[in-house]
Amino acid sequence: MSTRYPIGYPIDQDFATFAGVRPSGMMGGILRLNAKTEVYDYGIVPMSDMEVRMVGIASYGAYVPILRLSRATIAGAVGGSPSLGERTVANFDEDSITMAVEASFDCLKGINKKEVDALYFASTTPPYAEKQCAALIAAVLDLDSSVMAADFVGSTRSGTIAMKAAMDSVKAGSARKVLVVAADCRAGVPGSDIEKYSGDGAAAVLIAEDGAVSIDTGFVMTDEFTFNWRKADDAFVRGWEERFIMNEGTATMKNAAAGIAKVSGVAIKDVTKAIIYGPNYRQMVAAAGAAGINAKTQLQGAAILDSIGNTGAAQVLMALTTVLEKAKAGESILMVNYGDGADAYLLKVNQAINPVPGRRGLSGFSGSKIMLGNYHNFLQLCNLVKGPDEGKLHSSLTALWRERKSVYACYGVKCKKCGDTQYPVQRVCGMCMAKDNFDLVCLAEKKGRLVTFTKEMGQDVGYPKVWSVVELEGGCRYFTVLTDVDPHPMTAESVDLPCEMTFRMFREAGGFFNYIWKCRPQRMAKEQDGKH
Repeated sequence: MSTRYPIGYPIDQDFATFAGVRPSGMMGGILRLNAKTEVYDYGIVPMSDMEVRMVGIASYGAYVPILRLSRATIAGAVGGSPSLGERTVANFDEDSITMAVEASFDCLKGINKKEVDALYFASTTPPYAEKQCAALIAAVLDLDSSVMAADFVGSTRSGTIAMKAAMDSVKAGSARKVLVVAADCRAGVPGSDIEKYSGDGAAAVLIAEDGAVSIDTGFVMTDEFTFNWRKADDAFVRGWEERFIMNEGTATMKNAAAGIAKVSGVAIKDVTKAIIYGPNYRQMVAAAGAAGINAKTQLQGAAILDSIGNTGAAQVLMALTTVLEKAKAGESILMVNYGDGADAYLLKVNQAINPVPGRRGLSGFSGSKIMLGNYHNFLQLCNLVKGPDEGKLHSSLTALWRERKSVYACYGVKCKKCGDTQYPVQRVCGMCMAKDNFDLVCLAEKKGRLVTFTKEMGQDVGYPKVWSVVELEGGCRYFTVLTDVDPHPMTAESVDLPCEMTFRMFREAGGFFNYIWKCRPQRMAKEQDGKH
């Protein structure tokens, strides 16, 4: 009985020494766990026992919030020399869960969601310390109740660790398709480099057997080193002296890159494209150089740091989605991530992942944005400047559980007698009065047009709340809040505005987060006018 590690690749004495593996048995073969000693060793395993499944990426998706803050605006408020570029900012009703939902829907375009056997959520900023966020995301995606859900938290490397777990699940045959989604909303101390160079965003990949992009080789290292950290009661990510921590991080990623080159037999200089973790552009280029990656011809994803920022657990996967958008058959991709160790993967593009109607990807979401006008707005959105006290709010977990399919997966009903579609779910048709004669209809991915709206002043971090009625495809009139919009210039001419659904936080009440489906103006691949 043996367990193969990492993917059943041939090794030799040199690699065993490099990886710190205890040599035993015959030379050559694959890594395995000795059942008696619980120590990894290597030896020859009969081919009949190997049953190696090839795994890869079958689909991908991403999400970028619409709000941006220029680093020049940050410098103007807190001092210091202005830096180039901007960072993304989650809106007041966004968090790691809502962004993960967006990236997941983007990834699953054109795919039967019932084929997803597991969902792994990765983040350093999960809204809940005790409660599984992956289960909530699975409910919103309307995945089957038999799905395996798990959270991977606490490290900027959580995203690729979740991907490794997904690969192992598919290889072992316990799952056919695993959705891995990473999302983060990182906050740094006001005026710090972490605040300036961080960003908010999400990315998702679907791991499956025989994916279009195979993951040929993996190499994982664990290293206890306090790089960035945030205690349970901390509001901000902390970091030690920059040069010290990055020297250590660069050395660890260099070793991971050397390890993957040794395992695969592919020299770093021969890979087509490379992605490596870095908290800012300068340090990413330095880490790439140490690992043997040519910053001019191979390094990918550096531009994301200028336009989005370091998105923590999602950063490397977001960079990967930009590479996959333009990947061509035959290309190889090296991916190196860092956080309490490092891991590296070598991907091969067997065939390009064809564009899917409706999938925006990172480039699609990045094309539309609204610039924040000042630093004070940013602090409000980060909940660092409190707005008016709304008083004690109440919410009912019992009612939420009873209506969870309607609240989370956004199911309405369609009357079998008159054909009218209505939301929320009810027993009597408001049009023909037929009773208990409905089909359930999912409205989550419907688009629509604004029918009417009103502004409630003094709400939502100082901006009017825009209560709206949106007519969705199929005729359902949906009453909700319009978000991701500057309400001030909205006039009667705004009626008929193209809208789409988006899963957002409504409020914190009853001691837990309350989420609902809102609407927003359709995200277009061009910069929107106005400031927030």
